[in-house]
Amino acid sequence: MWEINNTSQAISFLYSIILGILFAIIYDFFRSLRKCKQHTILLVFIEDILYFLILAVITFIFLLALTNGQVRAYILIGILLGFLLFVLTLSKYYIIVMCFLLKLFFKLLDLISKGFYIIIGKMDCFITDFFKNTLKCLKKGLKKLVCLLYTNKKSN
Repeated sequence: MWEINNTSQAISFLYSIILGILFAIIYDFFRSLRKCKQHTILLVFIEDILYFLILAVITFIFLLALTNGQVRAYILIGILLGFLLFVLTLSKYYIIVMCFLLKLFFKLLDLISKGFYIIIGKMDCFITDFFKNTLKCLKKGLKKLVCLLYTNKKSN
């Protein structure tokens, strides 16, 4: 049977503070995404739902691992404390760094997509020219064949 003692409660409390910091990091990631790119109301709604689903799953697994699924007040307080600790101290620096990294990522993504568009455009020109030339050759061959067929009919 699983039993609760002071050391396991203290360790669980410290882990819950770390989990709260992780939740704040995820929250600030979504905030920095919203700062870097324009979001529609629907996209913000979907992001919020996704954020709370992620939090629910992680919290459920955390509670299963530490307390056999029992919800304890000190764990919820620890999560809230860790969240507030990160938001009040390091959040603004994290958002600045994340915005910088996301802008670099989006620029790199634009550069890669432009490269793909150029490559696909050149391949498209090559493929269309290849098929046009193939169709021209086929038409010429078919015209000769039709003439040959008709000349054989006339000679009979």
